[in-house]
Amino acid sequence: EFNYVEQGVMELHIDGKTITLTGNAEIGQYGATSSSTATVYSAPMLFNNIMGTVQNLNIYCEKSLYGKPVFKQETGKNTYTDGCGTLAYAVFGGTVRNVTVYGASGAFVQASTAGGIVVSLHNGSTIENCDCFMPVKMYLPHEGDADVGDAAKYYSGGIAACSENGTVTVTQCRYINTVSKSYTGTKQPNCFLGGIVGGLRRTESGAETGISTDNPSLT
Repeated sequence: EFNYVEQGVMELHIDGKTITLTGNAEIGQYGATSSSTATVYSAPMLFNNIMGTVQNLNIYCEKSLYGKPVFKQETGKNTYTDGCGTLAYAVFGGTVRNVTVYGASGAFVQASTAGGIVVSLHNGSTIENCDCFMPVKMYLPHEGDADVGDAAKYYSGGIAACSENGTVTVTQCRYINTVSKSYTGTKQPNCFLGGIVGGLRRTESGAETGISTDNPSLT
């Protein structure tokens, strides 16, 4: 059910449904803001940003979903700024409730920043009573002169990859599978893996994006 409201905003009401994602899909560079539409390619994900409520939904993935490292022409390097989830890239003050993600045998979610349901959570967001049964893989391929520094930080989690700012609540969620890391380079990036949330990542570019830069906290 689609409802079109003022200023071109679309409300999508999905309640008590199962949605099947078919085919392998790749997405490009991430870096969402609450109003971004162009910098995130959300082919695998149902939504770019969630600012309302999504509830009572099953997502079935027939094949794996991949994030794609971004190649920078000016440096000739790959930058690992790709993110991938199944439901959405980011939740900005919204609520995700009673969502279950599962997939066919051998299907997984993979990116440098990967989440079983969403990639990033922002101030005021709530994730509750959600389950994910798909493997989540942090993948940092060493392709030539890859742009991965010793101080770089990467996050992946079974429900969400990271919480970026403000206070976020994750409650009564289950992840039943494995979160793993693959990196073949010689640097020493800081990699944070979690069964529910990979970790807390403070947003540094609030002045540019309009996102609060409050230190993140997770309850």
